[in-house]
Amino acid sequence: PGCYTYVERLEATATTSEASWTPAGHVTETALATHTPGLATRVNRQRAVVGDRIRDAVAVSGTGGATLLGTWRLLGPVVPAQSDGRPTCRGLTWIDAPVAGQGAFPVNGDGTYLVGEHRVRVAGCYTYVE
Repeated sequence: PGCYTYVERLEATATTSEASWTPAGHVTETALATHTPGLATRVNRQRAVVGDRIRDAVAVSGTGGATLLGTWRLLGPVVPAQSDGRPTCRGLTWIDAPVAGQGAFPVNGDGTYLVGEHRVRVAGCYTYVE
């Protein structure tokens, strides 16, 4: 990442004098290039029982080696939906879900980070968001 700026000048000709370099860093001639980090996550257990510990694995990419601060939330429990007579967490609405846990984690460049360890105390569906 970094800042880039354009500077220009016009060389003298037989009929014109030189136009000197424009000043560097003029707002309309400057651009900031940044990295766009990406996140992909996967909870360590797709099925858990009350008393189990769950956590999320967060794969971070595109940092360019930067040190960042990530945040996570664990939402739930939400009552499971039914599909073919079996409970499922697919297709649920998480908008009003309670927050079961939240925190922050340091990111030191690209890699996989384990975050948000939580002991399940109430049955239901849970999901991590980062």
